[in-house]
Amino acid sequence: MWELDVAINTAKAALPFRATLRRLVRAGRGYPITGNAPLALGQGLQQIDDLRALGVEIAGREVLDLGSGWHPIVPLLYRIAGASAVHLTDTDRLMDAQSLAAATNWVSKSAPEIAARLGLTEATVTARSDAGAGSFDQMLDRLGMAYHAPFDSANMPAVDAVVSRAVLEHIEPTILARLHHDFASALRPDGVVAHVVDNSDHREHRDKRLSRIDFLRYQERTWRLLCLNPQDYCNRLRHRDHVRLLSEAGFHLLLAHAEVDAQALADVSTMNLAEPWRSWPAEDLAVTTSRLIARASG
Repeated sequence: MWELDVAINTAKAALPFRATLRRLVRAGRGYPITGNAPLALGQGLQQIDDLRALGVEIAGREVLDLGSGWHPIVPLLYRIAGASAVHLTDTDRLMDAQSLAAATNWVSKSAPEIAARLGLTEATVTARSDAGAGSFDQMLDRLGMAYHAPFDSANMPAVDAVVSRAVLEHIEPTILARLHHDFASALRPDGVVAHVVDNSDHREHRDKRLSRIDFLRYQERTWRLLCLNPQDYCNRLRHRDHVRLLSEAGFHLLLAHAEVDAQALADVSTMNLAEPWRSWPAEDLAVTTSRLIARASG
C-alpha cells in the first residue's frame, strides 16, 4: 500500500503544473476535514495545558503557528484561549476561505470539549471561532489572524510564542536549525516555543503493516529516493536530536516529554537498523511523539 502512495506522490511532484492541479482540486472538492482532526484537537489542547502548567500566559499574547496547513485547528485553539493575534504560516500557500471555514465549523461543533478543557463557556468558544462570511482576508481579520505564505522566518514579526504540531519532522535538519535561531531572535522577552513532533514513520499512518519506526531501516540515500515529493519527506530526527537543536539555538528547555511506543520498542530488537541508529539505545529510537517547550535564554 505505501509503495503505491509513494509512486503516486512522486509522480505528482514531477508535474510542472502541480500548483495549478492543486487549485483545480481545491475548486472541485476543496480539502475537507479528515480523520486527523480529533488528534490535532487533542494535541493542541494538551499543548495549551502544558503551557499553562508552566505558568506561560496565553491571553493577550501574540502567537505564530508554524506550518498551519489547510485546516488551522491548533491556531484557532490559541485564539479561543485568548491570544490577541495569531500568525498562520506555510512554505506554500495551502489555506483558502473554504478550508478555513471547514476548520472553524469543525471547531465550533467541538465547542463542548474545548470549553471544558479551556475553562470557557461554549458560547465563548463559538464566538471566538466564528469567521463569518466574506473573503478569505475578511474571515482572517474577523478571527484576529494573518496568513504568511510563503513564510520567511528571517523577516517574521516579533511574537510571544511560536507553536507547531506535526511540522518539525518535515523540515530539513539544516533549515530547522536556522529556524530555531530565527525564532530565538524574534521572540519577545519571556517568549517561548512549543512544539509537538511526530517522530514516527508517516507511511505507517496509512499502512498499518509497517512498524511506526520502519523508516530507520533505510540508509539516507535510499530514504531520499522515497521522499522525492517534498510532502513525503520526514527528517527521521529522534527526540534527543530535537532537544539538542533547541539547546544549540540558545533555548532553555522547560518541557521535553518523550512518548515511547511499546510496539516500536519491541520492533527495535528485530529490525535491521541503518546507520547511525544501530548504536542508539532502543528507548531513544522508539520515541514516537515529542512535546517540547522552551524559552529563549537571552
